[in-house]
Amino acid sequence: MPKPLKPYKSYDELVDLFRNHGMVIEDHECARRELERISYYRLTGYTFPFLEPDGKFKRGFSFQKRCGGSL
Repeated sequence: MPKPLKPYKSYDELVDLFRNHGMVIEDHECARRELERISYYRLTGYTFPFLEPDGKFKRGFSFQKRCGGSL
């Protein structure tokens, strides 16, 4: 039997998901706009080096570097 698909999440819910996993997000709107622009799945591919074994982000990992344009 096929595995059920994950339920749809809005961009705001995806920003909250990142935050709940320990990513520092100071500007929710900026993070939402970036997710709309580059997609959740593309962004998550670049976050793997910053994940701890428990699936949480390393302390201090911030989305703001993307928003400031200096990543």
